[in-house]
Amino acid sequence: MVYLDTNFQVNGSVLGSQHGGVESGGDISIPIRFSQLTAHNLFDQIHQNIQGQLPSSTLRFGTYYRRFNNYSRVTEPLLTSLEIPDFLTLPVYLNLNQSYTSEEDLLSPHRAMSQRLQVLATSRRDYPIWGGLNGSIGFSIDSRFYDDQRQWQRLFGVVGLHYNNGLMRINTTFSQGMYLTPNESPFEFERRYTQQENEWGFSFDMPLLGFEVGAEGYYAVQSRAMRRLNIRVGAHVHCFNAALIYQTIEKQWLMEVNLTQ
Repeated sequence: MVYLDTNFQVNGSVLGSQHGGVESGGDISIPIRFSQLTAHNLFDQIHQNIQGQLPSSTLRFGTYYRRFNNYSRVTEPLLTSLEIPDFLTLPVYLNLNQSYTSEEDLLSPHRAMSQRLQVLATSRRDYPIWGGLNGSIGFSIDSRFYDDQRQWQRLFGVVGLHYNNGLMRINTTFSQGMYLTPNESPFEFERRYTQQENEWGFSFDMPLLGFEVGAEGYYAVQSRAMRRLNIRVGAHVHCFNAALIYQTIEKQWLMEVNLTQ
């Protein structure tokens, strides 16, 4: 039996950038649980075995209007996402995203509209090294499909080092492109924003004076340039989680407010 958890999340954001304009968006996250049945016969036993292989998942509905994304205004009237951890009992995180997306490019007269389906699968296995230090190896598969049979396929192998002492978390990774098809995305924000080559990544977060501070960045090896560098300051107030993020590449501020029932 499938049922929806009442512990849902409502996320919202308000953005402003040097290109002018304020836009808003948000989403509702609904956890999906799979209950267990008492097996009375063979068919109940088969049903129960199938349920045992289905992890708790999250269904998300979102709407975004003229969201600033890498020098484009992106509108998604209804974005539907399904997140499945440990897909088919394997250590694989599966994320499905579907939306009708429209784009207004701010750097050219380019306009684009298309159905957009993304299938993202990632896996990581950790290996203890010493104390709070771990190594990891994994992969990332990102498949995107658009109108007119256009698509974009990417497979990366990922190795990393991770440190966690209970307060501070530090991560470093290296991603090696193993299978990359030509980029057929009709959207400029994806061409500018998404990983398309080998890159180094890092992130850290730690408590400081009652706040959570952190940063994340990705350096493209062949291009010799930062693809992303974000600085984050967050705090928990009552039933709210709030964060202020500065996206240095896009040169914009992002404010996030999450409410958990």
